Amino acid sequence: MAATMKKDVGVQLSITFELIPLVTGDEQFLKVQLTSAKYNSMARPNNEVAVPELLKYPAFFEMTGDTINKVYLVEGDSIFATNIKKGIMALFQIKEEAGERTEVLGLTVWMKATMSYEIEDSIIQRAGGTSHVVSYINSRTSLNGGLISSQKLSMENISDKNMLSSLSIEEAVSKAETEIGKSLVMSLLPSDNEITQCDEDCQSPKELAGKLHDDLTQQKLASLDSAKAFVKMLRSFRNSGTKAISEVFSSPDSYYIVPQLIDVAAAAQTSSSQEALMGLLSFEDDYAVDYPERYLLAAAYSTHPSEALIRDLMGVLGKPIPSETLKESVLLGLAAVTHTYCQIRDQCSHKVIKEVQQLLVSGLWNCGQQTCQQMYLRALGNAGLSDTVPVILPFTETPAVPMLSVTAINALRRIHRQYINNEVKNAMLRIFHQTTAQYDSTVRSAALELILKNQPSPHVLRNILLTALDQTNAEFSSYIVRCVIDTATFDVSLRESLHAVLQDPSINNYYILSQKGKSSIFTSYLAKTAEINATYTMFIENTNSGVMKKSGMDVSLLGRKLKEPFMKFGIYAEGLESLVGDTEESEETNVPEKESPAPAEPTAGMTFTLMDVLLRQIEFFRGSAGLMSAVWNAPSELTSALQANLLLQDHSQRVHLSNGLVVEVQVVGVLSVDLSGYVSISLWNRNCEALVKNSGALYIEGSMRIDSSLLKSGLVFKGEGQSSIDFQTDADFYEMPLKLCMQMMRPEFTFRQSFSQYEKLKGLKTLRRKTAKISKVPFESFFLNKANSEECKLLKKE
Repeated sequence: MAATMKKDVGVQLSITFELIPLVTGDEQFLKVQLTSAKYNSMARPNNEVAVPELLKYPAFFEMTGDTINKVYLVEGDSIFATNIKKGIMALFQIKEEAGERTEVLGLTVWMKATMSYEIEDSIIQRAGGTSHVVSYINSRTSLNGGLISSQKLSMENISDKNMLSSLSIEEAVSKAETEIGKSLVMSLLPSDNEITQCDEDCQSPKELAGKLHDDLTQQKLASLDSAKAFVKMLRSFRNSGTKAISEVFSSPDSYYIVPQLIDVAAAAQTSSSQEALMGLLSFEDDYAVDYPERYLLAAAYSTHPSEALIRDLMGVLGKPIPSETLKESVLLGLAAVTHTYCQIRDQCSHKVIKEVQQLLVSGLWNCGQQTCQQMYLRALGNAGLSDTVPVILPFTETPAVPMLSVTAINALRRIHRQYINNEVKNAMLRIFHQTTAQYDSTVRSAALELILKNQPSPHVLRNILLTALDQTNAEFSSYIVRCVIDTATFDVSLRESLHAVLQDPSINNYYILSQKGKSSIFTSYLAKTAEINATYTMFIENTNSGVMKKSGMDVSLLGRKLKEPFMKFGIYAEGLESLVGDTEESEETNVPEKESPAPAEPTAGMTFTLMDVLLRQIEFFRGSAGLMSAVWNAPSELTSALQANLLLQDHSQRVHLSNGLVVEVQVVGVLSVDLSGYVSISLWNRNCEALVKNSGALYIEGSMRIDSSLLKSGLVFKGEGQSSIDFQTDADFYEMPLKLCMQMMRPEFTFRQSFSQYEKLKGLKTLRRKTAKISKVPFESFFLNKANSEECKLLKKE
């Protein structure tokens, strides 16, 4: 029952039966014959309905001691009837089941069954028990469902009729078949699932796509209409064959919604949908890459990837792919699917995973260019395979190519902490302290972040803070101190180490903690709930002259037992000093005897990570000519860089109750997302205005129902909301130092929760109960840091 409901729905089944021992001794053979059966509505008592189909045939079981060995059912008896009879048999197998708790994809399902018996002279006089099933969304526990199943058994009388104890079990089975006139089929004690061909109001994918056409258009993405249409199409695709799915792809009416249908087919994760997709897509055209790119994005977030999917993607890589950007997307998608596949116990040892690892590693070693190496390193980062750490590590120490080093360090983000050994930690310390070579500050900051995430000792932390005394690059020194303090805010272990280090006056002083640079990193709360908090981390690192080197936002979900990265986007830049008239020497002027990175070519771009899956990065420009082209072609209106409907939660589970009935628990969660932006650059006025708009709609639908064609009862819970976060940047580089103002805002939005309960019992009117709760979240402009607020005041005055 949903937490907000006042009354329960359900069914009460009352049965009288005879238990007849046909064979006695160490091995017993018993007959269960129902003599009366009727059910009642829990919400509407005193409305009894007889169930004659339960009385039609008996059932038999073989028992040794307290254990049921074999069950014999009459061929042709309904699954519902045999399940109820199995539930009766289970009462005589005396045991208590321990509670079971499973957590998967943000959903918790908790189950427990207990039984008690009253026995006199080795005969059960009374028995009773309950089964509990509870499911809830971890991030919003008010979206929940619960079920209580109770059983009571009492003996009415004892009779000696029909005793055939002199027979063997084989003879008793044969005699029973002769009396009934039908064969007995051997079965197991657990209940069987009732097979339903189609849900109510079932429609083919083609018919449903026509009905939902407007909601599936590109313009509706990042809206609840799009997310709900996705869920409906998903159910249809999962119940359809290859031919039906292919028909909807090729239909003229689907021309403008094919990308959204690709999202649905990839999320369906059935062999039929995968086969239809492989028939639709071509990876061998250099120009027609939109459909394959959309498929690879959706496939990267597969919740239950199969070995067949991995082999299909490997097969694509085995053929020529003329488009390098598409090839990178295939690699990133394959690696992400591999990581998810490995989360199931023992699957990471499968042969196919070793083949993927070999493909990625050999591809990396065979690369002749740095861009190729970066591509394979990004793929290895998505895969997160612990065996690849020794392969990735040498690429982290490449001082002459800062972007390659940063990519390699970030490729370690999904590796479990236990595999970040001393060799890795020492390499990061060498990079940060520049003990063997001189590194760009972006490489050192990436190394610092990895060090801080892996429980550095107080001694290591002390040495890191001491480097902030070097004011050769005041901006980087500022970033060091603020990164350490900010990371410690949400990391208990690091906070304790920092507290110990700050007891030393040589560390806890003005010269280290009061930095003058504008580089910063700042974490605060995006949203707070009773179950989970969402945090955002804003970061910006500047060159010594104040020109941006990297900036962005990182959103994470924090719960009592989890910390999950949700989204991260970052803008990076190299070699922009000369473009804004900065004639200062390179920021890295110390340690001249060490290997120094070559002057960087003017470059800028954006990286985007969603749910810890790195997507293909976007390069804005490379070189002065590329910058001029970007200036003249920059979109003055919002232009989408990423659009998709993605499956966040996908869980289906059947729970076999001790009374023989089966309860089906299902939860589907969808994120409809649109990442868009625009940039306006004026070289004449020497200013820039940029907007990144993250729009999204979240829709969660869960249900708990009795899997029965005769006794239909259950509940449905839903949660839905849509909003956006705008990240606006204004820069003025007319004169130095550069002025930069960043603003992050979220409009007012509502989150709606609804619960409905129903009973559809044969012979009774359908009962439905509904309730809803609406929460309003007000507009908010998020504080970033004090220095940014001061910059915004100066910029807005002008």
